[in-house]
Amino acid sequence: MLNGEMRTLGGGRTAYWNNGAIVIRNPNAVDGGTAFRPTSGYDYFLNLN
Repeated sequence: MLNGEMRTLGGGRTAYWNNGAIVIRNPNAVDGGTAFRPTSGYDYFLNLN
């Protein structure tokens, strides 16, 4: 995700926030992670762990 904000999460995961969307990269998942637009917005991103 270009020009976004990044956070390191537990379990080797990395979360990215940009323009209302979250991408969670999970190298342990078969599909590599997930992407979505949370209804609680940026607060959701800040409370990921």
